[in-house]
Amino acid sequence: MLKKLVVFTVNTNNYDRVEWDIDLIKKCKKNNIPIFYFTDDRNANAPKGVLIKLISTDEARNDLKKDRKIKILPHKFLPPHDYSIYLDARIIIKPNIIDKMIKYFSLGYDWISFKHRHRTSATIETIIATIYSKMTLISGIKTIAELNKVNYRSKKTELSENGCIGRKNNAKVQIACEKWASYTRDLKCRDQPSLVIALASIKPELKIKRYMDEAMSAQKDIIINNRFIKSITRKKFLKLWKSIYTWLILLSWDTVTRIWYKLRRVNSI
Repeated sequence: MLKKLVVFTVNTNNYDRVEWDIDLIKKCKKNNIPIFYFTDDRNANAPKGVLIKLISTDEARNDLKKDRKIKILPHKFLPPHDYSIYLDARIIIKPNIIDKMIKYFSLGYDWISFKHRHRTSATIETIIATIYSKMTLISGIKTIAELNKVNYRSKKTELSENGCIGRKNNAKVQIACEKWASYTRDLKCRDQPSLVIALASIKPELKIKRYMDEAMSAQKDIIINNRFIKSITRKKFLKLWKSIYTWLILLSWDTVTRIWYKLRRVNSI
């Protein structure tokens, strides 16, 4: 068993309905792995074996929300530890994930997460998030420019699911997490593309393991719903037009910034 491994989840403002897998809790208890549940709900309940950590959600302006801050910067909120596993509150993780995380940590990996089930491109993820108003158009434009600036494609920095993340608590990982927090805050973007930017921008690179696993329960993917095409109303037509318009703008911007940063890299040689 790894020394000082901890598991944690976060839920504030009752944003999600917390899902608990009792077998996972039993496995952690058997192996002396503490599970921390960060919440601002003073009436929160959790199964026996889960340690509730009450937090304040009062935040300074322009800062990350507390739930995202804890997720991204565990070394600032967890007690002393060597390894951590973050679990999204709304997903159920089966117990075998603990064994797999321990296996990969033992092989020297700094960062472990699931591959994205549907996309590999952080650019496409950004465009889809912008279409569905998870990000503003300005944020999408800035994020795509930053993705091309760090040249994430040539570095083969993959998009990942961030619902389950294993991290070593070392200096390299802490720097990556600080950059992740900074890009997420400054670009006002989703944490999937901002993580790609952070990981592609750090030196030395982390040893990262991404894999597919059915142990994480499926979540609804953000996709364009074709049903609204069958019954075109004015509202749905505008939604379709917005999707096409956003795709065209951001894909064009992606091409322009890729060429721009490629020329800058060539001229700097």
